[in-house]
Amino acid sequence: MTKSDLIQAISSRLAHLPARDVEIVINTMFESMTDALTAGDRIEIRGFGSFSVRHRRARMGRNPKTGDAIAVPPKRVPFFTVGHELRKRINDDFQVTKPAPDAETEVPATEALVQAVTEILVETVPETVADAAVPEAVPAIETTPETVPTTP
Repeated sequence: MTKSDLIQAISSRLAHLPARDVEIVINTMFESMTDALTAGDRIEIRGFGSFSVRHRRARMGRNPKTGDAIAVPPKRVPFFTVGHELRKRINDDFQVTKPAPDAETEVPATEALVQAVTEILVETVPETVADAAVPEAVPAIETTPETVPTTP
């Protein structure tokens, strides 16, 4: 699922909010999450999971082509821990003998994300986002499978 797919899914569930308003909310949410992780804070979304920052120490690595030793500096990396409810929902319908679903039918994890964000929006967003104090232009944060953190 891409960010635009998420925006469309939420817009279809919340018909009173235009897609542009949902996009502003999603961009603001991602920006707030990025700012919190940059500050070293932990983000917890009950039933979905938690995001945190892990510290990697400096180490000696190797250039795979030449075999030369390379000093790898310390760094911080984002880390996601799946929540119990999401893990349970993903595994409830899982059967080993079942063939792998194709992209058209694979929805459990993405559906959980849409549901979690929709519930947050229903509780916290006014009827129209235009009435709220939201900046005019929020930079887009593209999420692709390449940018999603994986477990080390």
